[in-house]
Amino acid sequence: MSNEIKSGATLDFIASHGNRTIEARGLVKDISEQSLLILLDITDKNMTLPVGTDLYIAGEGIIYNIIESSNFPEVRIHKVDGRNYTRVDDVLSVNHKTISHDEYNQFSNTPSMIFQNIFGESFKIPEFEDVSLKMLYDLMYRVSLKMDRILSALESTRLGKYESSDNTLVNISGAGMRFITDPIYAVGDLIALQFMLPLVNQPIINVLGEVVKVTESEQEGKCNTSVKFVDLSEDDREVIIKYVFKRQRELLRG
Repeated sequence: MSNEIKSGATLDFIASHGNRTIEARGLVKDISEQSLLILLDITDKNMTLPVGTDLYIAGEGIIYNIIESSNFPEVRIHKVDGRNYTRVDDVLSVNHKTISHDEYNQFSNTPSMIFQNIFGESFKIPEFEDVSLKMLYDLMYRVSLKMDRILSALESTRLGKYESSDNTLVNISGAGMRFITDPIYAVGDLIALQFMLPLVNQPIINVLGEVVKVTESEQEGKCNTSVKFVDLSEDDREVIIKYVFKRQRELLRG
């Protein structure tokens, strides 16, 4: 059990329930060696999260599992050993390029410059409920400016500035990802990664990855390249976690 979690603490949770992702705060009422007793702040009094539901504690990077929910919204949860992040398969497009350790050290205080130099400037589309008329106008204006950058990026791609794996099979979690590439990477390489997640606001994730494993793919002449994320912001990690839960629901319904 994490030493940072104490009785009386308030934690932010993410869970998958039915056809939606639930976000809720929870009060830690009791801590035992193996479990936490949590009182969830759930506005929907008709909701019950059943035993077996996974709960991700934001910022902890650990998956917990509900082992008792008969007194819901009070639940007892247990850490899932050996599974810090839930993983899921999907088909995504991934831009990627090797960077040197010298480049990484040079921009260690401003890693966004690495991505801007390789992929160009990007911006995040706001959540629908946060959109005002002024913000919508600003967004449309920025989209117009972005078109020139997109055309430049496409030209750069043709010149080999970075590689693009379009519609490739990806296995992803909040800790890293595996995707199919040409045999161009080796264990220990640092890679700049860019991919868009199929959520409502289509967030673009820019992150560095360290290659931890390379194996031969079933696709002739291709490799399965596994990377662990380096310096991934907690905000982007939470976005990936939400996407993983969403994708799991889709697979279960399918």
